[in-house]
Amino acid sequence: LTPAAFTARFAPTAADYEQVARYAAAQGWQVTGRHANRLLLDVRARVGDLERALHVQLRTYPHPREPRNFYAPDAEPQVPAGLPLLDISGLSDLAPPRPHLTATARVHPQSGSGSGAGGTFWGADFRAAYLPGVALAGSGQTVGLVQFDGFYGADVAAYFAAAGLPPVPVQSVLLNGYDGTPTGANDANAEVSMDIELTVAMAPGLDRVIVYSGGPSAQPNDILNCIATNNAVRQVSCSWGWGGGPSAATTQILQQMAAQGQSFFCAAGDSGAFTPGLNSANGVDNPALNNAPADNPYLTAVGGTQLSTSGAGGTWLAETVWNRNNGQAGSGGISSYFSRPVWQQGLVPGQNGVSGTARNLPDVAAVADNVLVYYGQGVQRAFAGTSCAAPLWAGLAAVLNQQAAGYGQPPVGWLNPALYAVAGSSNYPAAFHDISTGNNTTALSPTNYFAGPGFDLCTGWGSPHGLNLLNLLLPPPADLQISPVLTQTNVALAGGPWPDPAAVFTLTNAGTNTLAWQVAASQTWLTCQPAGGQLPPGARVAVAVHLSAAAAFLPVGTQYGLLQFSQGTNGAVQTRQLQLQLTEPLTVSPTPGLAVNGYFNGPFMPTGQSLQLSNQGPVTQTWSVINTSRWLNITPAAGTLAGHGQQALVVTWSTSAGHLADGQYIDTLSLTNSQTRGAITGSYTLQISASWLFNGGFETGDFSGWTRGGNLDFTTVNNGGSYVWAGAYGVRAGPVGSLGTLTQSIATVPGRPYWVSLWFTRPRAGTANELQVSWNGSVLWDRTNQPAVAWTNLQFLVAATTTNTLLQLGFRGDTQYTGVDEIRVIPVAPFALAVGAAGHLGWYAPAGLPYQVQATTNLATTVWQNLGPSLLTNDPAMEWSDPVPGDPVKFYRVVLPAP
Repeated sequence: LTPAAFTARFAPTAADYEQVARYAAAQGWQVTGRHANRLLLDVRARVGDLERALHVQLRTYPHPREPRNFYAPDAEPQVPAGLPLLDISGLSDLAPPRPHLTATARVHPQSGSGSGAGGTFWGADFRAAYLPGVALAGSGQTVGLVQFDGFYGADVAAYFAAAGLPPVPVQSVLLNGYDGTPTGANDANAEVSMDIELTVAMAPGLDRVIVYSGGPSAQPNDILNCIATNNAVRQVSCSWGWGGGPSAATTQILQQMAAQGQSFFCAAGDSGAFTPGLNSANGVDNPALNNAPADNPYLTAVGGTQLSTSGAGGTWLAETVWNRNNGQAGSGGISSYFSRPVWQQGLVPGQNGVSGTARNLPDVAAVADNVLVYYGQGVQRAFAGTSCAAPLWAGLAAVLNQQAAGYGQPPVGWLNPALYAVAGSSNYPAAFHDISTGNNTTALSPTNYFAGPGFDLCTGWGSPHGLNLLNLLLPPPADLQISPVLTQTNVALAGGPWPDPAAVFTLTNAGTNTLAWQVAASQTWLTCQPAGGQLPPGARVAVAVHLSAAAAFLPVGTQYGLLQFSQGTNGAVQTRQLQLQLTEPLTVSPTPGLAVNGYFNGPFMPTGQSLQLSNQGPVTQTWSVINTSRWLNITPAAGTLAGHGQQALVVTWSTSAGHLADGQYIDTLSLTNSQTRGAITGSYTLQISASWLFNGGFETGDFSGWTRGGNLDFTTVNNGGSYVWAGAYGVRAGPVGSLGTLTQSIATVPGRPYWVSLWFTRPRAGTANELQVSWNGSVLWDRTNQPAVAWTNLQFLVAATTTNTLLQLGFRGDTQYTGVDEIRVIPVAPFALAVGAAGHLGWYAPAGLPYQVQATTNLATTVWQNLGPSLLTNDPAMEWSDPVPGDPVKFYRVVLPAP
């Protein structure tokens, strides 16, 4: 219907409207606005005049959740009997409009893969996920946005430019005296910008976006009724909620939109599961909360998800319910006011918490997390909330209405009956992404609700599944029937071979006249036979779709081909889609990647990895390895591999690995196929350890890694105190009468020298004590009956003779304890000493070892002079310069001094 037709058939009579206007004037109220459909009358009045006429008193009360007072009447307003008045709004500011969004500081760990900063979603990401390969972009359509704040045009223009979107015109319609200046309160400015940006991102071909805004203090019904009576948009998005509970006036306005072919999408809310009861703590119909009008049956309520895609700007991979587990989650539940609408009668009561008597919501869902927004005069930030999802669905409706216009059909209008009809059919899996994981539980509702197969009270039927949903929601013209309707999918190796034909579509003339038809492929890698012709009444023809030679150059991933069937008689265009899932023909076995352990100067275990590169297809592939690591080698690093051929690859660790400082190093090898642009990656982790001992500092809090022997009395691992040299733990040893021992077997390399270091103390003097250090049975140090000793470092340079060497410590303390801590065994390998100009030396050394630089002017002598004190290494790349290089000839050496 047109607004005029709706008013003539359903609106209050002109006489009724004037009766209310005369009543307002008689009370001393000023009429400030009249509405063409006679559903609303705007008035302004002094408080005393309002109180007297409505038999109330307006009072102020402390707000239960916010640091402010609010005003509200002390009783329900009363008007004379017979006055045709349905509702009065604007008598309270308890719960003014609030946006359903929240700023996020980081990308959610369960969500991401967008092409925006930090993996956020923006621009083309939304179409790639929900409308992949679809050419329709909302051309000829206008989207309306319900707003209670303003925006900065420069922010929106910057977003369009940065995201590669066309500069869609944005028009503002200002109401209630609002001048459009953004306030910035409660991220309201970000809300308006985001709604514009996401609408255009989903429908970049829009003719324009109209922002209907009345400012922060506007009456919501004024904005809604303006959209209805203006009738300039076929799809509307509202990302705000307000208080007051269900409104009969709002319902009538939404009914008018439905009758006029306007689709209304509303964010379901961000407070998690709605708790049952009209006035419950998080009830959808609680007048004190900002949840209206989410459960109205004449709108499409949109829930929120966390979206994962195949990569930056990639296709849909998975979705789960948006829930930050801090009270912020996509809202959904059961209405306490509206009964179950007829189009929800197919839902199964009790399944996933569904009610059999009341309105269930949300109806559908879309991404509501990690969405990048440009707002606030140059601010760029990620936001979350169901307000992200509502404008995306409004954009999708614009795309659907473009398709309707191409069919010569009217706008689709109110979508709920059609959405539920498609979802309730066998085509449900093809039309929606069924989101069956996650929940929107909160502390207020810890047991409700959980996602499940089919409709649930978290995400409704789920998110849109591309062209399938469009074609199922909007049947084509009745005369030319094209089957199948759903996207045809093929799986093949990139480069071929291909299924032939890749798809077959059957055209049937269901009309009474001969039809002229033709088909065109939007991609060069598709061809159709036949490509057109005449189709008599009742006749049919099969159109075979083949992949051309250009398909050999398609990259790995999901490719979409569009076929546009044009009907010559009326110009209607029907679109069908071919999905080609191309997999990489090159495979590597086993999966690349290892955890490697080693020490300064080595050795490293394992010593490498052997891989087998295979070509699963018949076409020769050219490959190469991208290796930016300083410690990984792969041989060979490039080549060609014939069809069904194999190539052995060997990954080893370079000499640079032995020069790395203690710590963990993670690098990636990426084998790329230059023809398919596919990649096989493997992650390698190298852990360089300072000591060959496990638990040398006893930081596990026990004797893990050590074997205890001999006298075990009075020996413990202490947390803190005078028996700890470093870290949190150390050993307090005090066996009486005989030795107790700690032994550890160490994997060693025969012939390799090792540096043994430990710290010990005896805080108090006493007799009959002993400390002994042994290396594979050879005693390195043994002292008895020592006086009190402050923390002292013992160091030994030893050599390994076997592949396993025993380090043993022996203790005795009849009258006092011995403290031992920070035991290390460090491999010492030969190192290259580089000599530069003017006596500048450089060498690699493991951390923690002392080195002494010495010099002589005559190699024939055995006398070497120490140059300065010994150097304790804390960096693997050591450097030293001679402070007095003056001799014409000087020889240098670097030695480990005797312990």
